[in-house]
Amino acid sequence: MKLSLNRLFEEAYEASSELQKKLESIYPIEFNVHFSSLSVMSIRLTKIEQTLASEALTHPQFSLSLDSATTLYALRHQNIPAHAFEGDSELALMFFLAIKESNVDLEVLIYKHLGTIPALITRSFATNAIKSHLSQDGYSRAHQLQAALRAMAIRVDRLEQVITS
Repeated sequence: MKLSLNRLFEEAYEASSELQKKLESIYPIEFNVHFSSLSVMSIRLTKIEQTLASEALTHPQFSLSLDSATTLYALRHQNIPAHAFEGDSELALMFFLAIKESNVDLEVLIYKHLGTIPALITRSFATNAIKSHLSQDGYSRAHQLQAALRAMAIRVDRLEQVITS
């Protein structure tokens, strides 16, 4: 089964003309994507047509293997680990960097073209990654803010004592 991604890419190109220039400079791109518990899918991108197929390519330029830990790492750090790639890693890097630097809201595009469930999964992963990142950084920031407010309150109390005496 093949699913056309033409409309998805048209909207992405409308949102970012730089994305279109960067991707067209490296077309054609053919790669397999394997999610841990799902069958292997393939993506073919050319200047004319972009498709997602439910069967694997026999000779992909590169393959991307993702499990839940790798996906969470990628969302948290905005970087896919090198061990997830097989094949032409330079082409894979150029492809994913072009997408990353495009500033296109992928969640909206996923919702419009792939449906609610994939969009919710994307949002869930992203939200969990952001929460865990904030909880690590947020504690130290909150602690610093609390200390600064406490120091200001002490200064205000001292000023009030000086003024009243």
